[in-house]
Amino acid sequence: MSTYELYLIVHIVGAFMIAGGSLAATALGIYAGNGPSVPTMRVAADLQHKIEYALIIPGALIAIVFGSLLVNEIPGVEFSDGWVSASFLLWFVAMGLGTGVMGPHAKQMRAKADELIARGVSASAELQAEFASPKVKAVGAVLTILLIVFPYLMVAKPGA
Repeated sequence: MSTYELYLIVHIVGAFMIAGGSLAATALGIYAGNGPSVPTMRVAADLQHKIEYALIIPGALIAIVFGSLLVNEIPGVEFSDGWVSASFLLWFVAMGLGTGVMGPHAKQMRAKADELIARGVSASAELQAEFASPKVKAVGAVLTILLIVFPYLMVAKPGA
């Protein structure tokens, strides 16, 4: 196996960690916003938070590190190429939205669910609405679009 092949495989594994984790976290968020009990919403928020730190962030770091190594490994590909620069820019956008909005939201939902559980509340329309807030939906939509754009940039290499 060549160095290029090794870097490519690890880069793709990182991408699958991001995609799988993102899809799982999204499914949990949709489920939690559609009316389960407060304890179930607490579990969903906790799993979202754990998925972020166990899959999405490590996958993103693996993808960017091994993607950078691939750029150095492939003749004729430069960091200044449009598709490479766009990938790096969008990676930072995705990480900012994920760790700056979605991660804190899951942590906040978990804490609010804990408070409600401690008070003996088993159903909360307010918590359910917060899970599905317009801000979270919009950020989730942007991150989902980025999950489509990244493979396009990697495969089509527009402008190359």
